[in-house]
Amino acid sequence: MSAWGNRSTSPLLTRITSSQSTSNPIKTLTLLPNKTFTPSNLTTLLKLFNDLHEVNISGKSLPDSEYTNISNSLSLPTCSLKTLRLGPSSFTSINLTNLLTSLQTSPNTSLITLDLSSKSLTTFPKISSCLVSLKNLDLSRNPTLKFKEGDTCKNVLGNIEVLNVSECTRIFEDVGDFFDGHLEYLDVSSLELGCYLNNILCKTSSINLSLIKNLDLKELGKGATKIDLKECGINNWEGFEARDVEDLKIEGNDISNNLHQVLSSVTSSLRILDLASTSLHLLPVSSFLPIFRLKLKSLRIFNNKLSEHEEFEKVWEVICEEVGGEGGRIKEIDLGGNEIRQEDIVKLFESLHVPYCLKTLELGGNKFGSLSDSALKTLKVHNPELDVARDIPERNLSSNMVVGAGAGEGFKEGSNVKEEVEGLMKKAGWKTGEFQR
Repeated sequence: MSAWGNRSTSPLLTRITSSQSTSNPIKTLTLLPNKTFTPSNLTTLLKLFNDLHEVNISGKSLPDSEYTNISNSLSLPTCSLKTLRLGPSSFTSINLTNLLTSLQTSPNTSLITLDLSSKSLTTFPKISSCLVSLKNLDLSRNPTLKFKEGDTCKNVLGNIEVLNVSECTRIFEDVGDFFDGHLEYLDVSSLELGCYLNNILCKTSSINLSLIKNLDLKELGKGATKIDLKECGINNWEGFEARDVEDLKIEGNDISNNLHQVLSSVTSSLRILDLASTSLHLLPVSSFLPIFRLKLKSLRIFNNKLSEHEEFEKVWEVICEEVGGEGGRIKEIDLGGNEIRQEDIVKLFESLHVPYCLKTLELGGNKFGSLSDSALKTLKVHNPELDVARDIPERNLSSNMVVGAGAGEGFKEGSNVKEEVEGLMKKAGWKTGEFQR
C-alpha cells in the first residue's frame, strides 16, 4: 500500500503527478480542511513535488512529526518552495524551533514568504544567525508572541522586508530597540504602541497603523512614504509630520474640525490621499479647494455624504473644475457612496477638457441605478477615451466596481474580473481601455 492509502486520495496523486510532466506543471497547492487528505499525504506531496512554488495548508492541524518533516523538506537542495502558508492550525514552540532552524542552517533554501498567523505562539526560540532568504513574514494574530532576546530579533527580522504583526500586542515589548533592519512594509494594526516601537517605525517605508487608538502622532516614522491611519479615532493632528509621505490613508477619522492640521502636515510629495468616511460634508466650501491643490494623482472621498452638504452645488462645482479643468492632475478619484445624482455626473463628464488627466472614476454606491443613454452620449462626445459601463448597482460596490478604466456589476468570487468588465463595456458599446484595479 502506498502512502496515499487505497481510497479517494490516490486519483488526486495521479492527476497531480501526471500534470507535472506537462508544459504547464502545478506551481501552487492549497489544501483546505478535509477528511480524506491525511498528514502522510501531505508529507508525500512535499517530498515529491520539488518544483512547487507555493504550498498553503491553512486550517489543517498536523501532528508535530509532520511539521518536522515539512521543516526537513525545506532544507533539501531540491526544494524550490518560495511560499509556505501554515495559517490557523495547531503549532507548538517545538515546531517553530525546527522550522526556523531549517531555514537558518540550509544555505540553499528558497523560501521567501512564511505565514505563521493565528498559531497561539508565545516566544521565539533563540536564533544565532540570520534567516537569509526570508523576506515576507506574517506573525499576525498571535497575541502573546514576543521576542525575548535582542539578538534573536535581529536574526529573524534582519532581512525581512514585509512584516505583519497585527494583534501581536507584546511582540516588541522587550527588544524594540534591538531592531537593526529596514522594512518596506510593517503592519502593526490593532496594537497598543509603546515607545519600544519607535526604533522600528523610523526604519519603515510603509506603515499600517489602522485601528490603533490613542496614537501619538509625533512619534510616527519620519521617513515613511506610506502611512495607513484608518479608523484610529484621531481628534488632534498637532505634531503630525508627513514630509516624505506619498500615500496617506486616514479613512474613518473625523477631520471636519482638523482639515487644516492634516493638510499642513503633508507636502508636495503626497500623491495618494484617502479621505473616505471623514465627514467632509461638514466642511465649508472653501475647505475643498486646498485638497485639490495638493498635486494628488489619486483621491478617495468615498462615503462622505456630499449630497447632504448645505452648499452641495458649490462643492460639486469645485470638484468638476479641479478634476476636469485644464490644470487637473488627478488620475483616479472615488466619489462613491455620496448619493450623487446622475445629472451631477453628467456635469462632471462635461467638465473634462481634452486632453484630460482623469483615467479612473469610481461611482459605486450612488443610487442612480444606471447611466442613461443621454449621459453616455455626453461622455462619448466630450471624453472619447474614458470608458464607462452602463450599469451602476444600487449598493456599495466600491471595492470591485469602477467607472472609468473598466466597470461593472458585482463579480462572483474567483471570476476573471477583467474579462467580465470588458464584456460589460463592449455590451454597452464602448471600447475597452487599460484595466486598473
